[in-house]
Amino acid sequence: MYCKVGGRSSQAASKLAELGFTEIYNLDGGIMKWNAKGKKIAAVKTDKIIGICDQEYNEFIASNEKVVVNFYAEWCAPCKKMAPYMTKLETELKDKITLKRFDADQNKTIVDFLKLDSLPVVIIYENGKEIWRNVGFLSEEELKKHL
Repeated sequence: MYCKVGGRSSQAASKLAELGFTEIYNLDGGIMKWNAKGKKIAAVKTDKIIGICDQEYNEFIASNEKVVVNFYAEWCAPCKKMAPYMTKLETELKDKITLKRFDADQNKTIVDFLKLDSLPVVIIYENGKEIWRNVGFLSEEELKKHL
């Protein structure tokens, strides 16, 4: 079994073990980690661009001196905890930085291109160059230290 980042499938695997199942296969890290390692599922292989492409993304991160990008998903619990202050910072700091949130499910092409294997992800760029990255939950205070 598998899910997007491995959390829900791990919980399901534990539940199956509690119920007495003895042979359980769980894709550690979920399908995002699988895809980030360059492994693809043949049945889902597509050249169709889903969301922003790498060229548009590169133009976006180069468009301002300081850009903060947040990859999230609606189903991701840590992402949901971060959403209120990410939205608040987007407004509060609009004169100092450009902050953009990308739903990973709606922007699969760039997620695959960047080889993101977990969520949430926050990346800070200066003049188009990545200067800092965080994978996993990030408190508002910790994020502000890097801004």
